[in-house]
Amino acid sequence: MYAKILLTALAGLLFSAMSNPAVTAVAAGIQWNKTVHDFGTLRQGAKVSTTFICYNKSDSVLIFENVQASCGCVIPGWSRAPLKPGDSSVLQVGFDTEGKIRRHVKTIAVYTSQGLFELTVKANIVKP
Repeated sequence: MYAKILLTALAGLLFSAMSNPAVTAVAAGIQWNKTVHDFGTLRQGAKVSTTFICYNKSDSVLIFENVQASCGCVIPGWSRAPLKPGDSSVLQVGFDTEGKIRRHVKTIAVYTSQGLFELTVKANIVKP
């Protein structure tokens, strides 16, 4: 019982942190080619994807500890290999619009050894 209460409290803190603009701030030496991708208007049922590129311009190794999407319709894929200083890594994000309609904004929380980053995908979904 205590574990459930603790887990619920931690989840609440996580979601409040994800809505905090500070989590999107660039950590020293870590840069993204973009933090938001807008797919524009899509037909319901479309399956689309995009990439976000992370550049490690810091002096230390960057490790992607976990990547978690705000919805099951967003599927992230990333390398588990440590990212050495000077290297870059691609984070692939798929978005399945099946059963969706109207405007959608989904977030991807990227947990790293140098902090939390928040990426966003958007789309306006219309019926076929």
